[in-house]
Amino acid sequence: MEGDLKLQWSELADTLGQTGLDILAGAPVTVTEKRFAEPKVLAIMLMSRTLSNFRGVFTLVENGLVVEARILVRCCFENTFWMAGLHSQGDRFVTKMLHDEMRSRSARGEMALGKKPQLLEGVEKRLRERLRAINKKWSNAKSLSPKDVALSGLLRDGYLIYSQLSADAAHPTVTSLHRHVGDCETDGAALIEVVPVPKGEEVIMTRDWASPCWVHV
Repeated sequence: MEGDLKLQWSELADTLGQTGLDILAGAPVTVTEKRFAEPKVLAIMLMSRTLSNFRGVFTLVENGLVVEARILVRCCFENTFWMAGLHSQGDRFVTKMLHDEMRSRSARGEMALGKKPQLLEGVEKRLRERLRAINKKWSNAKSLSPKDVALSGLLRDGYLIYSQLSADAAHPTVTSLHRHVGDCETDGAALIEVVPVPKGEEVIMTRDWASPCWVHV
């Protein structure tokens, strides 16, 4: 029974994956003056990223790496939130993405400057020039929050699953670490499983959550 289920999931993953490849292969890309800031171009990039994440989920599950697979499912959900943002807001959401990118670059640059003794003189000079350019053009840049993007979009119901995957896989929370606690027959003793065996229901759930993401994209 379990073998049949695995086969069915593998066939479904192959079918959805091939469908995605067919869609992307047949998608003409018209380069406009917006270049890579064109919503349709970004949507194709997001589809490509999601396809890669989706295929990775099933590869990891087959190798018993369910935590890593769930992290990729989380990536799939985040991709769909961004896709929904592009669909509903178009150029306005592209601007938000650019603001988020520049805010992140600025923050990383400032952090790097904080390690000044480790920077070569030429590197520090170029970094300061780039930061000045970013701060001049993007002085009001703000970060994009997955929660805000999800709850303001068409796929807001998916944020609950995204939050669960954050708690039990993506972050080192008490919940995610608890999967390493194993059963022990000795009273008062705790068994730590370095490589915990994936639970059947969690494997099924991981596969189940991955597929809707690709369908929505």
